[in-house]
Amino acid sequence: MSSSIDSYHISVENDDEKYMKQIDNYQIDDQRYSIDDTESGSSDVEYKKISYPEAMQRLETYLDNSELDIVHDYIKSKKIIFERASHAEYVKALLLNIPSIIVAVALGFIPWFDVSTQIPISVLSGILLCLQQWLYHGNYSTNAQMYAEYSSNYATMLIHLDKIKYLSSDTMLKCMESKLECIDKHVPRPVLGNINIFATFKKMEHKRNILIRKYVRTENKLSKWRAQNSNTNEPSLVAKIKDIKGQLAQLNYSELKKKMEHETTL
Repeated sequence: MSSSIDSYHISVENDDEKYMKQIDNYQIDDQRYSIDDTESGSSDVEYKKISYPEAMQRLETYLDNSELDIVHDYIKSKKIIFERASHAEYVKALLLNIPSIIVAVALGFIPWFDVSTQIPISVLSGILLCLQQWLYHGNYSTNAQMYAEYSSNYATMLIHLDKIKYLSSDTMLKCMESKLECIDKHVPRPVLGNINIFATFKKMEHKRNILIRKYVRTENKLSKWRAQNSNTNEPSLVAKIKDIKGQLAQLNYSELKKKMEHETTL
C-alpha cells in the first residue's frame, strides 16, 4: 500500500474511542427518574394514559432522526477520500513516467552526437532503471485504478440510497448496513477512523428508548395525579418530564457529524 492513502487515511481512532465511550458511559439517572408504579389512593380513578407511539410523536422535536443523512454523508465521505487517493496515485505515476520517457529519449539521441559518451549513457541508463523500479514497486497506476474502483462503488451506493427512499427508515438502514459491510470488507485500509456508524445508531436508540419509556411512565403518573387532584400539576413530576426532554435533546449526532465533516475536508 502506497503512502498516498496515508495522506487521506483518517487517523481519528482515538477520537472514535472517546466518542463511543461517551455514548457507552452515558448515564441515565435511574434514581432521579425512577417512577413509583404502585397505585396510590383510589384504584378506579379514570385518567388518560399515553402509549409509546404517542410519546414518540410528542417528543419528535427532541429526537435526532438524522440517521439516513449520516449514512449518506458517510458514504459520500468515503467516495471523496478514495477519489483523492486515486488522483494522488495517478499524479505520482505521471511524475515518474515523464522523466523516464525523457531519459529513454536522451539515451537514443546521445550516440548520434558523441560515440565516446559511455559514462553519460551508463549514468542515464542507471537513472532510467531506478525510475522504472520505482514505478514497478510503487504500483502507483494499479493503486490509482483500485482506489477509483472503490470510489465508484460508494458512488453506486449513493444512487441506490436515493432509489430506495420509498422504504421505511429502519428498512433502509438495514439495507445500507448490509451493502456497506459487503463493500468495506474489501477495502484494504479503514477510512474515517473505521467508525461503525450503525453500532452508534443502535447504542443511541437504546439510550433513547430508556428515556422515552421513563417519559411514558412519568406522563401517565402525572395524568393520574391530575385526575385525583382537580387537574393540578405535581411539581416534581413536571420537573422530571422537563429533565427527560433535556436528556433526549442531548442524545444527538452533532459530534459525529462535525468529525466526519472535518476529516473529509483535510
